[in-house]
Amino acid sequence: MKPPPRRKTPPEHQDLHLAELLDFRPDQGVIRLHEQRVVILSAAAMGLLRKELIDTLGVETAERLALRFGFADGYHDAVNLRERSKWTDPVEGIRAGAMLQTLEGIVRVDVRKTEYDAATGRFEEHVAWHDSYVAEQHVHHYGTTKSPVCWSLVGYASGFVSACLGK
Repeated sequence: MKPPPRRKTPPEHQDLHLAELLDFRPDQGVIRLHEQRVVILSAAAMGLLRKELIDTLGVETAERLALRFGFADGYHDAVNLRERSKWTDPVEGIRAGAMLQTLEGIVRVDVRKTEYDAATGRFEEHVAWHDSYVAEQHVHHYGTTKSPVCWSLVGYASGFVSACLGK
């Protein structure tokens, strides 16, 4: 099977290079992203974990767990990146989260609209997700569905935004 054509890097991602953000310590068995330890896992392994959760616990419980897992992951990433960044406002941080997910190969995030009113706390964001590894794995194990399946991505976005906005 021929691999899909490489997409051109969007302008907002051109100055970011994952290799520059990572600190590889092979002698210690450690990889860090902004001082936070990270691990490299295959999409297939994560897909099998997801399948096991669904088959063992049911769709509703698996969804709740994936949402909570994603929220914790996104919140933790935002807190760590905020401490080491020079964001001038929360919206910059939120956009960094979208870029980070894209750079990590989780999903290609296309931010279409972001609005935040600090005075009222109103926040609205419209994004399109493309090439989600979660959706890819779901289709592999269960076929297509009309229901949304990227539960951990929703959780990640919610956690990341919550940490950026402090609410």
